[in-house]
Amino acid sequence: MRTKPRFYESVSYKEIEGVFYIQLDGKTIKTPLKNQLYVPTKHLAMAVVSEWSSQRSTVKPNQMHLTALCNTCIDNPGRMSKDEVIESTLAYLHSDTLCLRIPSEESEVMSTLQQQKWNPVLDWFNKRFEVDVQWSTELFGLEQPKHTILKMSHVLSGLNKWQLTGLRFSIESLKSFIIPFAVIEKRLSLDDAIFLSRLEIQLQMEKWGNIEWYHETEHAHQLAVLSAGILFYKLCSDIKHIT
Repeated sequence: MRTKPRFYESVSYKEIEGVFYIQLDGKTIKTPLKNQLYVPTKHLAMAVVSEWSSQRSTVKPNQMHLTALCNTCIDNPGRMSKDEVIESTLAYLHSDTLCLRIPSEESEVMSTLQQQKWNPVLDWFNKRFEVDVQWSTELFGLEQPKHTILKMSHVLSGLNKWQLTGLRFSIESLKSFIIPFAVIEKRLSLDDAIFLSRLEIQLQMEKWGNIEWYHETEHAHQLAVLSAGILFYKLCSDIKHIT
């Protein structure tokens, strides 16, 4: 997405009947589909205002993740129903980063590291949600048990569309359904989450060294995206009047 010169002086929000509209110079921002940009909670409004205020001489939309998440919630560009969003989100559980393992005969070091680092998180998830997520060394064909999918579908059904949007954003950033839940429930820090999702890369860096311009930039981007998704989820957790 292209950058453009900053074209506004002030950023604020205006509350109307419990809904918070984000405004530039007193005028409500429009989404890509020309809807008014609003948020359902005061704290999220403050966070979005801060995001716009932090843009200096240049506005960089590709770094404004909270605004992008709001646009997705409001515009629903894919015209997806809540059930469709849940189904597509659950698909990540079948190919979760923590569930696709390196065979020990291919790399004993990596296989051992995956078990040491990933198994505790997987065990926690299974216990926390009373499910039975399986892992495999087969790249294709891994299918989680039906009762696990049904249980997690029920969990997702209890979330509002704003929470779902933040959660899905986090899941996509890590290619893991499981890790974001561990962050949300404070079992993992953001840094730990990134480390676990990049375990193979971390091992390669220890062996071959860090390519600063690539690995660190990639890590920073992933951290920013995950942070935004988790923050968005949490700031939308107490919505009563907007689903």
